[in-house]
Amino acid sequence: MLVASSENIGLCPMSFTDSSNQMIFERLQYQRSTGRFCDVELVVSTRSFAAHRNILAAHSPYFDAILKSCKVTKEQITIVSKYPQVFELCLNYMYSGSVVIDRASVSELLRFANDLMMVKLKNYCAEYLDRYLDAANCLSIRSLAQRYNLPGLIKSATDYFDSNLNRCLLESRDIIAYTYTQLTRLIGDPKYSDCITADTYLKLIVRWVGEEIGKREEIFRLLLESCEFREVSADTLEFLLDYSPLLSKSQKSRFLLLHTMESNEMLMEKYSTQLTNLRQKLVDLPVLHDPSQFEDDVFDSSDSELDECEEFIADGHPTPSQVIEYGNELTNRMKMKIAFQPPGGEKKRLKRPKGMKKRLQPIQTPTAAATENESIPWIDEDEIDGVYATCSLEGCHTYGPVDNLDPDDCEDEEDQPDEDGPSMCLFCGLRTANEEVNGFVLVLKRSVAICTVLVCTSSQH
Repeated sequence: MLVASSENIGLCPMSFTDSSNQMIFERLQYQRSTGRFCDVELVVSTRSFAAHRNILAAHSPYFDAILKSCKVTKEQITIVSKYPQVFELCLNYMYSGSVVIDRASVSELLRFANDLMMVKLKNYCAEYLDRYLDAANCLSIRSLAQRYNLPGLIKSATDYFDSNLNRCLLESRDIIAYTYTQLTRLIGDPKYSDCITADTYLKLIVRWVGEEIGKREEIFRLLLESCEFREVSADTLEFLLDYSPLLSKSQKSRFLLLHTMESNEMLMEKYSTQLTNLRQKLVDLPVLHDPSQFEDDVFDSSDSELDECEEFIADGHPTPSQVIEYGNELTNRMKMKIAFQPPGGEKKRLKRPKGMKKRLQPIQTPTAAATENESIPWIDEDEIDGVYATCSLEGCHTYGPVDNLDPDDCEDEEDQPDEDGPSMCLFCGLRTANEEVNGFVLVLKRSVAICTVLVCTSSQH
């Protein structure tokens, strides 16, 4: 009933919000901290967390898929991670709706959000990474965005790297962990090759080789061959010779750089004595290796990174990709089922196969017909299966267990005689001029199925 109003100003809608949601969150947190009503235990490394299955399933489709719905006792799930404190942040978010993200936790928290299929938390991590994007982390952020399918963040990181190419190459903390092939692919990309200055290139390779001198020292000459050495400034050369850890610890690399400076007539007077001493001591320059011998190790390491991405989030349970694949399979099955249903939602009836037609045995016609309204006794001859008829079944052919065709699956038109034509027995094909086919109908009740059997009583069989 509409409430009356003296002023004709419409329905006057008002919005009301229940402020008890925060109180519910607080009560759930209290129940989890005290173990009240907790029915699942999450084990992460050396720590365990009590939780409620309905809360986990409500926030995470992955938990909703792997948790057993009919489990009565407390269930235990082992989460594969070395960072229990980060998983605790994720669990607290499920119970409070808020989370504090920092540089130390964002990478692992993003992995949890992706594997547990928590879309909002995943977007929060992406927003944080986009907010604190800089020259030192743009390459690692782009790698995370590619791994966890964040196209918006991929674009932001790529645009930042392209706009600040030389600065990113010098300040990036991730590029020093690149393999030889990853490094050469990046700096040899036609998109960037004309934009990288000679000073930046030399500083980059000296910094990269200096990160692991024992493994990369022999690659230094190979990388130095690709440098436009005459375009390197004197200040850069002096800075590297005086302060670079590589040129301070590796005499071979220092000798190679001084020799290259001398070959290009760029050797400063104060380094002439050093070059002479190193030439007498080392005699020969470092060997120039074939690039192909360093590429095999690269692909092995990249394969291991891919394997780490596909690790199980919960021990003994399917991976998130397997859960998604199974869900897509069920969805496709449902779509196929709906697509093959006839219009109007009616069940499609199947035509009776010709092989199912059987010839009926003749039976005796009843000698006396029942009068109108006379009670006809029902007969159950074997007193076993609960099948009743209005006369004896002796001599009649009925369908047995081998006849699995459901009469409801037959076309309605098959059961009707032709208009102005002879009547026909459905099973033996006999036609008669009589409009009525002598016979009767048996209703057989088997479990929940109801089968109808027409018994032909024509004497022409």
